[in-house]
Amino acid sequence: MRKRPLMLIACVFLAGLVYQKYSLKIMLVVGTWLVFREGYYGRRTKRYLQTAGRSILLLSAFLLGIFHMQQEETFRSAYMSKLVDGNPVTVWGELIKMEPTDYGYRGILSDCYIKFDEGTLPCNDIMVYTSKDHFQIGQIHKITGKVNMLSKARNEGNFDSETYYQSLKIDFAVDEETSTSLGRGRSAWNSFLLRFKEKINRVYKNCLSEKAAGFYQAMVLGDKINLDEGLKDLFLLGGISHILAISGLHVSILGRGIYRILRRGGIGFGIAGICCGILLVFYCVMVGSSTSTLRAVGMMLLFFLAQWIGRSYDMLNALGGMVLFLLWENPFLIENSGFWFSVTALLGVEFVGKTIPKTIGITVTTLPVTALSYFEIPLYSPLVNFVVLPMLTPIFCLAVIGGILGCWLPSEFVTLVLQPCEWLLAFYEWVCRTVSKLPWASVICGKPEAWQVVLYYVLLFGGVYLLRHRQGKYVENSSKKKEMVSKNLILGGILLACSLCIFWPKAKAFEISFLDVGQGDGIYISAGDGSTYFIDGGSSSVNKVGENRILPFLKSKGVKSIDYWFVSHADSDHVSGLYEIIENGYKIEHIVLYELCSNDDSYNNLVYAARDYGAKIIYMDVGDKVCSENMKFTCVGPPTEKDAPNSEDRNDNSLVLLLEHKQNDGLLFRALFAGDISTEVEMALCESGVLCDVDLVKANHHGSNYSNGELWFEVTRPEYIVVSCGKNNIYGHPGAKAIARMEACGAEIFYTMKNGQICFPLIQ
Repeated sequence: MRKRPLMLIACVFLAGLVYQKYSLKIMLVVGTWLVFREGYYGRRTKRYLQTAGRSILLLSAFLLGIFHMQQEETFRSAYMSKLVDGNPVTVWGELIKMEPTDYGYRGILSDCYIKFDEGTLPCNDIMVYTSKDHFQIGQIHKITGKVNMLSKARNEGNFDSETYYQSLKIDFAVDEETSTSLGRGRSAWNSFLLRFKEKINRVYKNCLSEKAAGFYQAMVLGDKINLDEGLKDLFLLGGISHILAISGLHVSILGRGIYRILRRGGIGFGIAGICCGILLVFYCVMVGSSTSTLRAVGMMLLFFLAQWIGRSYDMLNALGGMVLFLLWENPFLIENSGFWFSVTALLGVEFVGKTIPKTIGITVTTLPVTALSYFEIPLYSPLVNFVVLPMLTPIFCLAVIGGILGCWLPSEFVTLVLQPCEWLLAFYEWVCRTVSKLPWASVICGKPEAWQVVLYYVLLFGGVYLLRHRQGKYVENSSKKKEMVSKNLILGGILLACSLCIFWPKAKAFEISFLDVGQGDGIYISAGDGSTYFIDGGSSSVNKVGENRILPFLKSKGVKSIDYWFVSHADSDHVSGLYEIIENGYKIEHIVLYELCSNDDSYNNLVYAARDYGAKIIYMDVGDKVCSENMKFTCVGPPTEKDAPNSEDRNDNSLVLLLEHKQNDGLLFRALFAGDISTEVEMALCESGVLCDVDLVKANHHGSNYSNGELWFEVTRPEYIVVSCGKNNIYGHPGAKAIARMEACGAEIFYTMKNGQICFPLIQ
C-alpha cells in the first residue's frame, strides 16, 4: 500500500461493488484479506497505529463500494419499476450523441427526466430511436413516444443489449413520436466538435477507398458505422481488433507525441501539459468519451501533472485512481467488457509486461476477458501485434494530420498524403489473412466459469510475482545464475500451464436446446458422450441468424464442431443460418438430408455449398439410424407409401426424426422432430405404426393450425411441447386452434417467442 495506495484502494472499492451487485461471499473474504494484510506485516508496536489507519482506510473503501452500488440500484429501480414496454412516455434531456442506423437514427439523452402521473423523476441516460435526423447535439429535447425496454440475450452466448447498455447507464429506449426543442444545454459546444468530426469523416470518404475510410473513421474518430464487417472479423481473428477502438495506445500516441514536440520546442512542463491536456479532453469528447478513452485521457492528465510538479509517474497508481473515478461515476461498469479489457491490458503492460515481452503480457492478461466476450482465443495474437504495432504510430499520426489538412486543402493533395494509409491497411489484412490460415489460428474455448477466471489470474499474477522476486534475488549473484535460469524456466512453464486452465474442457451432459431464432427452427443436441448434433438452423425474420445467434451459442458452449447436422427441409427458415455457418468455416462433419429429396434444387444448392467447405453429405431414408454411445436418431418419415416426397410441397417432405437417449437410470428419453409436415402426413405416420409415446415433441410447422392434429398428440402422448416461432410473425404462428389441441393433450407447452432459448432437461 505504501507504494501504490490508489491501486489497492481501487481493488477494495471494486470488491465492494461486486459484493453488493452479485452477493458473492468470496468477495468479502478477498476484501477482508486486503484490509488486514498490512496489519499482519506491521505487527511491531511502533507501526501499530500506522497499519491500523491503513486497515481502517481499506475497510472504509470496501464498505463505500457496497453503499455506492446499493444507492445507484435504488436510484435506477425508482423509475424502472414504473415503466412498461410499449406504454406511452414523456422524457426530456440534453442530446449528446446522434448516429445513423439501418432503420433511422439513434440518439443518447443525458441529464434526463421522466414524467409520471404522480410527478417527475430524474433518471440515467436514455436512448432515442427516430426516423428523421431533426435533433441537434447540445439541445435539450422534450420527447413523447413509447417505451422500448432493452432486450436480454435470447440464447446463451448472444449479445445482451440490456446488460451492455445498462453498464453504460442507459436504462431504456424511447421510440420517438413527437419532439420539442427547449433550448441549448450545458454542453452546446459539443456541436462544434461534432461538425469538425464530420468534416474529417468526409475527408476520409473522399480521399480513401470505402474500406480504408471505414477503418480510419473507427481508429481515429471512434465511428464504427462504416467499418467493413469482414475487416472487423479478420482483425478479431488476428487478435488486433483493439486498434479499432480509441484506447490508451491512440491517446498515448497523440498526447505524448505533441507533449514531446512542445517540450523540445522549449515550452515548460506546465504550459505543455495544459495545452496537451485541453487537446486530449476535446479529442475525448469528439470521439464519444468511451470508457477506455476516458481512462486513457485521465491517466495521461495525471502524467502531465506528475511532470509539472516534479514527481515520478507510476502507471499502476494512476490506473487505480482512474478506476476509482470511473466506478464512482458509473459502478455498473463492472459488467462492461470494454472496461475490463482496458484495465487488464494496462496490467499486462505494467505488471506482467515487465517480466515477459509486452505483447505476450497483454495477450495473457486479457485472455480471460477475450474468452468471456468472444468464446475463442486468437493464439497468434502476440506475433501479429509484434508485427503490426510498430507501424501504428506513424500511420495514426499521418491519418490525423491528413484528416485535419483535408478540412482546408484540396482533396488531390490530401489523397497523396493518405496513400500510405491505404498501403498499411492492405498489409494488415495480408498479415491477418496469412495467420488465419495457420493451424490453431483461433481456438474455441467456450465461456469460462467464474472459478476458471479467478484461478487463472491468481496463478498468473502469483507466478509473475514469484518470477520477478527470484530475478531480483539472484541477479547479483553470479554463482547462482544457472539456478536463477532454471527456476525462471520452471516458473515460465508453470505460467504456461496456468494459462491452459482457461481451456479446461467443459463437462458434457445430455442437453436439447431449442434456440430462439425468430420465425424458424434451430435445435442443438448434446448426447453427453462427446457427440453433438443440430437440427435445422434458419430464420425468415432475423437477419444473420447464423452469425449472430447460432454460432455465438455454439462457441459459448465450447462446441468446436457438429458431428451431424440434420436438415428437415430446405426452406430458408430452416437453412439460412446453416449457410452462414458454412461460409464462416465452422466445422461440420456430416450434413444429413432426406434421401428422396436429393433432386430438390434448394437441397442441391446446400449440397454444393457444404461440399465446397469439406462437409460430408449423408442421405437418410425411413428406418435408417444415426447412433452414438448414449443416443440414437431414427428416421421415421415421411411415409414412403405416400406421394408426398414427389410433390412440390417441401414441407410434407420434411425429415421426421425420433431421438432416443439412454438416461443414467436406464430409462429412455424420447423426443420427436418432424419439421413442417402437415396434418395429412401426421395422420399417415400415426396409421403406419412407427410412432410411440415420447417425452418431448417439437410442434410441427411452428405451431400452425394446419399441423399438430389431435391424432398426432393422442399417439405420441408428449409430456412437453416446444413451439419455435417469432414474435408477431406474419403467419400467425402459433395458431389458436393448434394451441387448443396442444393444451387438450395435457402437455406442458413452451414458446421460444416468450421464453427465448428452451433447454431440456429443464433447469429448475
